Amino acid sequence: MKREKMLHVIDIKAGVTSVVYSPDGQYVVSGFKDRTVRIWNAQTGLQVGEPLKGHTKWVKSVAYSPDGQYVVSGSEDETVRIWDAQTGLQVREPFTGHTDMVTSVAYSPNGQYVVSGSWDKTVRIWNAQMGLHVGEPLTGHTLLVMSVAYSPNGQYVVSGSTDKTIRIWNAQTGLQVGESLEGHTSAVTSVAYSPDGQYMVSGSDDEIIRIWNAPTGLQTGEPLTGPNNWIKPVTYSANGQYVVSGSEDETVKIWNSQAGLHIEEPFKGKANSLNSVASLSYGQFPFLIPHKSPKRDVNTSLHPSSQQRTRTIPTKIPASSIHPYHPSDPQNIQLAAASAFPPPHPTSICHFPRSA
Repeated sequence: MKREKMLHVIDIKAGVTSVVYSPDGQYVVSGFKDRTVRIWNAQTGLQVGEPLKGHTKWVKSVAYSPDGQYVVSGSEDETVRIWDAQTGLQVREPFTGHTDMVTSVAYSPNGQYVVSGSWDKTVRIWNAQMGLHVGEPLTGHTLLVMSVAYSPNGQYVVSGSTDKTIRIWNAQTGLQVGESLEGHTSAVTSVAYSPDGQYMVSGSDDEIIRIWNAPTGLQTGEPLTGPNNWIKPVTYSANGQYVVSGSEDETVKIWNSQAGLHIEEPFKGKANSLNSVASLSYGQFPFLIPHKSPKRDVNTSLHPSSQQRTRTIPTKIPASSIHPYHPSDPQNIQLAAASAFPPPHPTSICHFPRSA
């Protein structure tokens, strides 16, 4: 059994709210409580260029465009901004229209549109090139919108809200598709589509993860239970066989989406809450984690495709939204977890090599 290898130490002084890999896996973009967006080289762990500045309040959500050329960010300042990922410059004026903080942003699969969710109870779709709002706001939620995501074919948008419901919208017409999906008994904090678009996963403050049939809106199988605390981020692995979740009990769990069982022991730490997890699939398992002390060891076990190897992680894992990534190679997943609070020590990326 190989020992774990520390790839990089990323020195982060401000609290991280959101983290996403670039489509090619070469970079990581993160949003911060210090109102900045930062891009990191995933190979070297070094920051690329200067922080992207423009937001006037906490950055709540970030996402890469499908071609990796742009980054979109949403903020408590009620704006959505697009940045050139190469130059770090803001592209055109901020997108304005929301009347409360923007909690979640995502690009459409073709990169032409951006969807945003807000505490103003609305979902909005924007023309990414023109910066113009497309149609009217998508209304129907009665409380805060916490998470939004595009379907893989770009025809639909899903949203989760503190009104305990999930809603599917026609991205072209802006109309709600079918009835609201109900079942959660508390706020829905995160939603994501499976890579094939046939299913959706939702996480909630009711401590339950639910999987839904996207075309019918019916719940599939039994709820995934066991986190014992509020579920914050959820996403699918690239092959759709696994669901990754983070929660307020300071754990990251991998679930078999068909069997409804979590794979071995959760990734566990001691911190405040897990803020963001991202899924990759290059046959390896890295974590972006706040590094507390090399003496604090946490045993974890990886899923069967990596032969259930056990690793010891010296860390404290602190978390609240998920940003999925679905590359072409569906063999394994990688995770990135970001602290909701400024870590007292640098943040590290741990890399777990695959056994020969």
